[in-house]
Amino acid sequence: SKVVDTCNELVKEGPLIKISAGNSQERMFFLFDNLLVYCKKSLLSRNKPLLFRGRIAVENLDIENIEDGTADYHTNGITVRNSWKVHNIAKNKWFVLIAKNPEEKQQWVEAIRKEKDRRKRLAAGIAQDKRNLVIAKGEKIHGQLRSSKEVIRDHKVRFKTYSNSFSGEELVRWLLEHKEVTNEGQAVILCQALLENGVIHHVQDKHQFKQSDLLYRFRYDDGTFRAKYESHELVARGVRLYCQLHSLFDPIIRDLKQAIGKPLKNVVCAQKLVDWLVVEHQHDVGSREKAVQLCQEFFATGILRHVTDAHGFRDGMFYYRFTADDAIEVPASSTEQRRQSMFQRTEFTCVDVSSVHTVSLPYSEEEGGYGLQLSSEKPLVILSATQSVQDKGLCAGQVVVSLCGEFLSSCEAPPEEAQELVLTATKSHAPLVVGVKRAGGEVCSLYPPFTGGLGFQIKGSSPVVIHAVEQGSSAARAGILPGCCILRVGDKEMVRATHDAVVSAIKHQLAASRGNKEGPGVVLKLGYGRLDHLACFHYETSQECPVRVYERTLESPYTFQLPHKLMEVYCSELESLSDDLVSSGLKDTRVTGYIQKLQAQVAESKRTIAALSGPRWPSYKPHGTATSSTLEACPTNLHTIAMEVVSQSSSHVPSYSDNEVELSPPPIPTERTSYFTSTMAVPSVKGKTFSKEDIEKLEAAEIRRDLLNQLLTQLSELKKDRETGERIVSEVKQNETASPDPFSLSVSLASYEELTPLHTPSSSPLPLRRQRLLSVATTQPVLKLVAEGFLQKLTKLSNLLHDKLMLSVLREADVLIPSRKAEELLEKFQEDLDNFEAEFSAISRRPSVVIAEVMTSLIEVVERRMKDLRLRLDISLAMCDDLELLSVRDKVFSQCLAAVVSQFAHHLIAALSGTLNPEAEFTSNAEASQRWLQLVAKRGLLVYLETSMLVQVSSEEAMLKALVATSRHLENVVFHISEASEDQSLSSKSELPDISLLGNRSELHVTLSLHPSHYQQLPEAMLSPGGISLHPVIFNKGLTEEDAPKALKWEKELNNQSLVSLRTYYRSLRAFRLDKASLPEENDARLIAISQINQPLNSMDHVMRELEVAVREPAQPSVEMLVLAAELATRMGALKIVACNSGVFRSQLSSSLEHVMVLCRCHSLPFRGLRTALNLMRGEGALSLLLKKNDADIGTAFPKQPPRLYQVPNSLTVDNSYVMVSMSN
Repeated sequence: SKVVDTCNELVKEGPLIKISAGNSQERMFFLFDNLLVYCKKSLLSRNKPLLFRGRIAVENLDIENIEDGTADYHTNGITVRNSWKVHNIAKNKWFVLIAKNPEEKQQWVEAIRKEKDRRKRLAAGIAQDKRNLVIAKGEKIHGQLRSSKEVIRDHKVRFKTYSNSFSGEELVRWLLEHKEVTNEGQAVILCQALLENGVIHHVQDKHQFKQSDLLYRFRYDDGTFRAKYESHELVARGVRLYCQLHSLFDPIIRDLKQAIGKPLKNVVCAQKLVDWLVVEHQHDVGSREKAVQLCQEFFATGILRHVTDAHGFRDGMFYYRFTADDAIEVPASSTEQRRQSMFQRTEFTCVDVSSVHTVSLPYSEEEGGYGLQLSSEKPLVILSATQSVQDKGLCAGQVVVSLCGEFLSSCEAPPEEAQELVLTATKSHAPLVVGVKRAGGEVCSLYPPFTGGLGFQIKGSSPVVIHAVEQGSSAARAGILPGCCILRVGDKEMVRATHDAVVSAIKHQLAASRGNKEGPGVVLKLGYGRLDHLACFHYETSQECPVRVYERTLESPYTFQLPHKLMEVYCSELESLSDDLVSSGLKDTRVTGYIQKLQAQVAESKRTIAALSGPRWPSYKPHGTATSSTLEACPTNLHTIAMEVVSQSSSHVPSYSDNEVELSPPPIPTERTSYFTSTMAVPSVKGKTFSKEDIEKLEAAEIRRDLLNQLLTQLSELKKDRETGERIVSEVKQNETASPDPFSLSVSLASYEELTPLHTPSSSPLPLRRQRLLSVATTQPVLKLVAEGFLQKLTKLSNLLHDKLMLSVLREADVLIPSRKAEELLEKFQEDLDNFEAEFSAISRRPSVVIAEVMTSLIEVVERRMKDLRLRLDISLAMCDDLELLSVRDKVFSQCLAAVVSQFAHHLIAALSGTLNPEAEFTSNAEASQRWLQLVAKRGLLVYLETSMLVQVSSEEAMLKALVATSRHLENVVFHISEASEDQSLSSKSELPDISLLGNRSELHVTLSLHPSHYQQLPEAMLSPGGISLHPVIFNKGLTEEDAPKALKWEKELNNQSLVSLRTYYRSLRAFRLDKASLPEENDARLIAISQINQPLNSMDHVMRELEVAVREPAQPSVEMLVLAAELATRMGALKIVACNSGVFRSQLSSSLEHVMVLCRCHSLPFRGLRTALNLMRGEGALSLLLKKNDADIGTAFPKQPPRLYQVPNSLTVDNSYVMVSMSN
């Protein structure tokens, strides 16, 4: 299209140097009010002096400053000045622009930023203007109605008077009579717009606007009109207050017996409620008057109501009930039942519960698709699948539940929706994630004739796994798929059977079936691992907008995979230490004894690695089963509870013109919002705990491992510098004869990231290669840069060796190596460093080869000195290390890390898909997802660990102390993100990324390999070589009130320490959000942006203040601290891990409570439906599933008389028909 069709003004123009794709050219740039256009000067045509080369919409344009003298990936290694980066968000492409001077650069950057800010304000203004127009229209109509007194009056219905109300029919008639609209359709649409924007509402907040005798009221008349932000905040406070009151061990909400009539259930005295608010919320309420005013606001919004609906809220001996508790009140009569249905009607219902098998299918270039054909009719089923798809567990006839992460209702979803999802994935060649219904255990019968055998191959042992299935065979006809486990052959259990035993049982059945041609020849019971438990719920908001909630209980693919890889890293570290000590030849009994223990520990680690390398059944580790030592590193009952909410888009506003509402508004868009919580048993090893002395031993050994790791890291960096210098000299020698021009000499420096290239004296940028290259006139300046960096690292190494802690540790080995003291060794080392410094002082006069030789000779000296230092550190470690404690620490840490990696993987995929939104009340999903990615890249990840262990019980106290002593090592973990290779993408069966681990106990690097379609969406900050750091916090509160002062004191100290860490991260988050560099420059725009940023921050401030009171100065014993900490962690985008002794009861109760709070706070779940939703999600969701998957006796450890909020629903019963499987093998 022509520029004049979309633009009205030329803002700036001029020539700039553009660097992209390894090329640099001069281009003419034109900045319009909506587009950035660039052209090429034509040397051949006089009629067309400029040739069009590209354009970028201003809203899809992002810029980033480049400091003078910087050279990075986007500049292809060239040092640039007066430049900045331009990001085309629509195409995810970057290029660099260079101006002639700093003044010109400043002019261009300011012009682009001002135009972007203007476009943002324009878009935001249009949406706000629409709302303002509706509100202005409502104010005008309200004023006219109040002055005429024709429509607004008192109405009496069923012995109750509704003051200042009007009927829908009367309002429509008045609008027509006063010419505000032209027909009834416009009148209804206008009134609905007034209702959606909070101007009018149904007197009982149960209906949308209808042209009938239903009664409505202007919110101006009952004092409930408020801005959107204020409404969300009031609901959030009401939900918090409700949960806090039900978290008290001595509740003020209780049943009240009456002298006449039935008892009142779940009521609270107004006087006691106000007293509690004044004491508990002194920082927020301040006075009794404000407390009463807050309760009146709760009453006006339907959170509180009088037990007989006789009057509003009054301070005194009056009794009220939270409308959420109406759902658990049992009506005594039909009249009461009808009255209850008017006030507590909620549509929160469970629609479907099923098991889902999810598979990720890669795009096939050969087949031009995914090897899958879906039906064109409802229900959506698989019609055909290729062999590669069948190998992953999909076959014809299966019902499709989800595609690409979006859930489909087999009864309602049109096939066109599925086709559109498949087409979208095909265009980007992204993997197609397919979810199909499947039972956990299926019985397959194979019927004769068995020509050519049964048609399947098996491998492995305990359990035996189907490896391959032949097409068209008896096994294929029976629906047997590769990857499933053989649980039973006939009547014989085969879970723990060997490969030969399973083969023998199958042959025995074949032989027995020869005389019975009618019956099945072989009957197998097969099990499928990692099935998702899906519960689908439905409810309607107060405005009757439908909302779907999908709760999935996912088994983590990292339950066995991460411990396997982690044990490989740890085993390698122990082997290296053992080899060093053996090669030293020391005969001291302490050293030889330590070597024997090391070798035994290595052997045990290898057994664990071998046990975890093969397939396992079940595909998770249940609680209460006989577990071998090889599985102690695996987390127990690790599941991810994923809640996905499909609702009306929060950015939707009604469509209307200047003074009227359109007759045909556009369809309301929907959006998906994802939330994740991992639940598990508290990481521990049975019968093992850490005393104070044990922790001191572990810390002492950890200090020595850290020092050793720092030495090895410094040596590795020095070797890289040496290799870089040698490669520079070698490549220059090869290019000297082929490239006489000094400016064409190019040296690859891809492996040396810290080197800053010199600025070339050329007046114009040189042609650049696709590879990162450095162009220089001679090798001397380049080698000088390398040598300077080399010397800086040596200085850093020297400072490390002369540290007091290092010196004291090195002296410990003097007893076993008396020939040379630690001080003598360090003096010799320092002499070598001084000699190199003298050599370096004359480096500018030395030939290139000599410089490289000096570096090489010094590296040899450093390696020799390092060998002596390393041996001393190894000896010092051997004298204080306790390998048994280390083994326990490694296993507990492995369980923690598996949960953290699982949570981060789910959060990362959701953020890249644009569905992660920790602050859904205030921000759109896409914006919140990008903000979370930026926060994680720059400030790290907050890991929130919530436990509900009873510190009064010795066994649970030991588990908690083991977790506390180990979880701090999460700070030594760094996450990295890489792009998955083609082989990894094709072999992956899950949408979650593959992982790889490198490093040691002091510094562990975890790399997640993303599919290219996801990797391309990552912001540049996520690819920093520094990686992503972790910030763990632990909060614990038991669900029972018992007197144990010593244990409770330790628990309080733990919570106080976590509160300090949480506040530190929160300050970092606030600084990131309020970063001045990301704010507009204009004052008005800056104030608007700060106001929008402050809305979620103010809410976090409020929760943080309440949490501080609950941790440090609780007025009454309660578990409200868990409620507040969980809400704050959710708002801050933390990785949430909830744990208890078994990973079943307490952890699932906490996760379901937080999910329901999120629905009320962010997705308009009516407050009266809170308790119904909580009971339904607990009865049909993860808790009911895990009761079936674990031993029934785990409920005996549940605390007696917990607070009401954590009581198990009476409808929950354990299904004893579920057969547990031992994991002893």
